[in-house]
Amino acid sequence: MIATLQKDEVQVVSLSPDERRNCKYAPATLQRALEAMHQDGLVLLKGVIDPAHIAAVNEKMCEDADRKRADPGQLYNHCVKSNFLQRPPVNDSSYLFDDVYFNPFLLQLANAYLGHKPIWNWLTSNVALSNTSGMRQPAHKDCSFAHPQYPYYFIANIPLCDFTIENGATEFWLGSHAHAHPHEQVIATKPEEVVEYGRLGEPLPAITEEAKEARMAIRPPLQPECSAGDIMIRDLRLWHAGMPNGTDRHRIMIGLGYQSPHYPNYTMRCHLPLSQQNFFMKAGGHDMVEVRANFYEDGEFEKKGVDVGSSRGLGLAIAKAFRDEGAKVVVNYFHTAEDRIAALTKEFGSTEDEVLFFRADVTDADEVQALFAAAERHFGKPIATVVNNAMVGDFAFNGDARPKVADLTWSNFDAQLQGFLRGSLNTTQAALAGFEKLGSGRIVNVGSNLFQNPVVPYHDYTAAKGALLAFTRTCAADLGPRGVTVNMVSGGLLQVTDASASTPKEVFDHIKAVTPLRKVTTPEDLAGAVLFFASPWAGAVTGQQMVVDGGLVMN
Repeated sequence: MIATLQKDEVQVVSLSPDERRNCKYAPATLQRALEAMHQDGLVLLKGVIDPAHIAAVNEKMCEDADRKRADPGQLYNHCVKSNFLQRPPVNDSSYLFDDVYFNPFLLQLANAYLGHKPIWNWLTSNVALSNTSGMRQPAHKDCSFAHPQYPYYFIANIPLCDFTIENGATEFWLGSHAHAHPHEQVIATKPEEVVEYGRLGEPLPAITEEAKEARMAIRPPLQPECSAGDIMIRDLRLWHAGMPNGTDRHRIMIGLGYQSPHYPNYTMRCHLPLSQQNFFMKAGGHDMVEVRANFYEDGEFEKKGVDVGSSRGLGLAIAKAFRDEGAKVVVNYFHTAEDRIAALTKEFGSTEDEVLFFRADVTDADEVQALFAAAERHFGKPIATVVNNAMVGDFAFNGDARPKVADLTWSNFDAQLQGFLRGSLNTTQAALAGFEKLGSGRIVNVGSNLFQNPVVPYHDYTAAKGALLAFTRTCAADLGPRGVTVNMVSGGLLQVTDASASTPKEVFDHIKAVTPLRKVTTPEDLAGAVLFFASPWAGAVTGQQMVVDGGLVMN
């Protein structure tokens, strides 16, 4: 006889007195949590956080949400003005609690479900705004790519109040993760669809109507209720949707993202304040989690957006330098999210006739060709100067975190070579047709003084930059007869970019002390040298490397 499920509901895992005292689930309890994750893609860990901690954070975040809502430039999830992302108050130690950010029950399940040891690399919060009845999100997955079909990532949602149907408890399609596949997602067919979520011809987060209709007949969605002090854990592949909040109070939940150590994503990182580094990095000796984060001085941290992407410090400085000299600028923002691009558009203060933002993966030759074609259509003439500054994801200059030679794998080198060398090859080839039309062209590659002064063993990064210098010189010899100059500007450690944000302050202090100019170079310093190579004064200079590091390297 086949048993029939009488009532569908989220599986709740409660603590026994011994488990609470030991800060650890018993094997049978952990088994129930794992069964729920594998079968439903969702589990509720009941009463694992002190409600007083939650109440304090909620009061602060509701105040912040009111300020954000009053901002006419505020961006909303899926363009529905009932829901936005908001950073928790991580720059204030009075709101940092171990049971929120390093909850032992959460980490125990993360190790069991994702593998040892999971990587914490994402932090935000989701706000269902008060009095937004009737405004819901579409059912979607939190991925816009051909995702793996194993447990590679989960989100731990921490409700800051009791969640009910009335205040917008999230809609979940239980079990939809088990056979999740990109073919059930809407495919991007219009340029305006891909600004935030992906690329043309690839999946968007939204689920197709056909897939929803088929799933509805098998297992309809539900809105599980939960309480302040609980943690709701969701497999990233699970279908879900933000729901309207008809009450007069905001409904907020913190989101912590954990990645399987078996999943090869090295680019996603939390953005955290340097002033609270001791709190967050005390887990460095913790056997239950790896904290993968960039840390910023408080002033710089306040400029960072929610953890859905980040600006690219050096590239932005170079683009602004060209703009200030009257050039029309194309900005490639492959690693930058929509909210940051909207802010940059305002920051540039330029019209569409002066700047074009375009998303392209420089390691994909077709996308790079599309970028150059779009620029020529937009401005009515080819690109005259190419600056190759693409980083590999969110590479961090933190020597203690980089692999030593005994731990290196070829994949480390391959990732860097793909970004620096393959990316530069693709942009150089894409520029040639335009250079032919113009009768000249300028290419400036961005290198590193680590090639001359490898004081820190960034083996993969330095080797790729060395290869890029060789490519710079061979291209200079090859393209010189066409009137094309190819040069390199190599900086020291810049203060501060996304990549150097995790560098300890003591390192910057040491560089300043031993550098002849007694300063640490900035992105703006390097941008000035790039402008020189693009200017008429460098018309007879090609195949050269200029080191901009305050005199630290002199050869």
